[in-house]
Amino acid sequence: MSIANSIVDMYMSCNSCIEAQEVFRSLPLCDVVSWNILIAGYVESGHYNEVLELIEKMQENGVSPDILTYYFALTACMSSGMLCNGMYIHAEIAKGGLESDLVVGSNLVSMYVKHGLLKEAWKVFDSLPFKDVVVWTALIAGFMEQGYGEEAWNLVQWMKRDGIVPDDVFWYTIIASLSTHEDIEKSVVCFYMMQEQGVLPDSLVYTDILESCGNSANPMFGKKIHALVKDDAFEAREEGLIVSLIGMYCKCGDGVYAEKLFDESVMKGLPARNALLAGYAHLGKSKYVIDMCRQGSQEWHPDQLTFLSVLNACCHEGLIDEGLEYLKAIGKVSEQYLTYEHCNCIIDLLARSGHVTEAFSMVEHLPFQADTVTWTILLVACQKWGNLELGREAFKHAKRLSSNQSGTFAIMSNIYLDNNHSRNGVNISASEMASWG
Repeated sequence: MSIANSIVDMYMSCNSCIEAQEVFRSLPLCDVVSWNILIAGYVESGHYNEVLELIEKMQENGVSPDILTYYFALTACMSSGMLCNGMYIHAEIAKGGLESDLVVGSNLVSMYVKHGLLKEAWKVFDSLPFKDVVVWTALIAGFMEQGYGEEAWNLVQWMKRDGIVPDDVFWYTIIASLSTHEDIEKSVVCFYMMQEQGVLPDSLVYTDILESCGNSANPMFGKKIHALVKDDAFEAREEGLIVSLIGMYCKCGDGVYAEKLFDESVMKGLPARNALLAGYAHLGKSKYVIDMCRQGSQEWHPDQLTFLSVLNACCHEGLIDEGLEYLKAIGKVSEQYLTYEHCNCIIDLLARSGHVTEAFSMVEHLPFQADTVTWTILLVACQKWGNLELGREAFKHAKRLSSNQSGTFAIMSNIYLDNNHSRNGVNISASEMASWG
C-alpha cells in the first residue's frame, strides 16, 4: 500500500493526474491516507472542483474524511472562491467535532477573512482552545485588509500580551497590509519592532515600506528607510529597491534626487527607467518624459509601462499627433502590449481636446470591448463640449457597465440641462434617464 501511495504521490507531483488516477483505481483497498494523497495532488494542481468531487466519492466508498482531508477541502474552497462550499465543509467539520483543531481552524479563519466575513472568522478564532502565530496572522491581516486598522492594531497588542512571539511571516504580512492601506506610521513602528525581535527585513519588506512612504508623500520616513537600505547594502544589488526608491522620491516631489539615484545606479534596466518616467509623469514633467523616450528609443526597447508613461505625458501636454504615433508604435511592437490604459489615454486626449467624434470612432475600432472608464471619459467630454447626441450614446453604455450609477446619471443630467432640455429648469429625474437608450 505504501509503495502504491508513493507512486500516486509521484504522479501528482508531476501534475500527471490521469496516471495517478489509474494507479489509485488499481489499489485493492484505498484508506484515508491514499485518498488524501490524491486530493492533495489535485489541490496543488489547481483542480479545485475535482477536490470536492473526490471527497464525495471518498465518503461514498465508506472512508470518512480526517483533519487533513478537511484542510485540503478548505484550501480548495478558499483558493477558488467557493465560499458556499467552504461553509458546507465548515458545517461538516463542526458535526465531527473537529472545529477546535488548530490547522482546520486557521484555514477557516483565512477563508472567512478572505471573503470579508470577519464575524464568522472571529467566532472560529475565539472557539480555538490554543491560538498560534499562524491563526493570529490570518485574523489580523484580514482585519487590516477590510479596513479595520485600529481593531487589527489592538489584536497585535493582545497577541503580544498572550505571549505569542511573532515570526518573520507575521511581520512581513502585517507590514505589507499596513503599507497597502498607507498607514505609514504603524508600518514603520512594526518595522522597528520586527528588528528588535531579531527578524531582519528582506528586500520585499523594504519595498512595501517605501511604497507606503511614497503613497503617503512622507519623505521623512522615506529617507530614514533609504538610509537603512544603504546600511544593509541592498541598494547595490536589488533592482527592485532602486525602482521603489525612485518611485518614493518622485511621489514625495523630489524628482531631482530620483534622477540622481538612477544616474548613480549600476542597474539602469527597463524597470528603473520606467519608474523614473512614471515618476516624472506623476510630477507633471511631461516634456521630460517625451524627450527621454525620444532620446533613448534607439538604446533600449520600451514596454507597456514605458508607453503608458509617454501616452500620459502626451495627454497632459495635449499632443494629439504624437500620442497617436505612440499608440501606433505599440501595435507595431506587439498587439499584446495594447491595453485599456493605453487606449483610454488617447481617447481622453482626443475627447478633452474637442475631437469627440474621433474619440467615438476610435472606440468602435478597439481590439476589445470598451470598459466603464472609456465610456465615462466620453460622457464627461460630451458634457464639456455640449454634445447631447453622443452624450446619450456614452450614457447608455456607461449606465450598463458602471457601478457608480449616481455619478453617471448626474453627468447626463447636466448635459441635458446645458442643452436646455430640463423640465422648466427642474433637473430630469433618474427614472426618466433610466429609460433612455
